[in-house]
Amino acid sequence: NISGTGRVKGKPLTLSAGLHSAAEGTRRLDSLALSVADTRVTGDLALAADALMTGQVGIDSPDLSALAPLVLVDLRGQLSANVALAPQNGKQTAKASIKSTNLAVAGNSIASADVDATINDLLGAPRIDGRFAAKGLKAAAATVASVDGTAKSDGNVTAFTVKADGSFEGTLATLNV
Repeated sequence: NISGTGRVKGKPLTLSAGLHSAAEGTRRLDSLALSVADTRVTGDLALAADALMTGQVGIDSPDLSALAPLVLVDLRGQLSANVALAPQNGKQTAKASIKSTNLAVAGNSIASADVDATINDLLGAPRIDGRFAAKGLKAAAATVASVDGTAKSDGNVTAFTVKADGSFEGTLATLNV
């Protein structure tokens, strides 16, 4: 077991988790609890001998700037996310639910984002089913007022349907044949 307390840029930090290895090769991270100011990261994960994971990780952050010194990136905004991992038919599956407002990372920003998706064969040929929506995207070459979309897998193919409204400056793509 590990535990500790400290300060990050003057904000309180606490960490606790259990680390375990089983004889059959499974490694576990139990009862992960990391907090920096009001930001919380929690979860339980198991990595089996076949390299597939089971468990969940959650993030609840009213102010992501508290994590910026730990991830070494300029970061702001609010984030609520939950990711559940499980093996399915010998492949890694992930289910994610993510909501964010006023997100800013390294000079890029999103006013709001909402994602719900299931990704099958995450570590191989990913097949995605879900939906996403975002508003107020700003990057160096593009401004997008809104984007909404869905992903639907059929066999080994994922089809995306995307509707976006915004502006772009520069070259979108270059094709050399």
